[in-house]
Amino acid sequence: MKYLSIFEIIILMVALQGFILAILIIRIKKRNQAANTFLALFLFLISFTMIGRLFREINFLKMYPNFLALPNAIIFLYGSLMYIY
Repeated sequence: MKYLSIFEIIILMVALQGFILAILIIRIKKRNQAANTFLALFLFLISFTMIGRLFREINFLKMYPNFLALPNAIIFLYGSLMYIY
């Protein structure tokens, strides 16, 4: 069994913080609810991309190559979401 390196643990912690922050931003009900939704979606996509990077580091994608292009394809959504935001 391979243990996670320091770099992989940092990626996992940052991705989890991104998911938590996205959930907290969605729960804000006071002002700019549409803008908060787009910002939360943007943070969720960044966190999901970081999880994809973690999967690449731990060789998960060698076992399941169907997920190989998914994190890279999500990167193309960054510009449009920031423009809408």
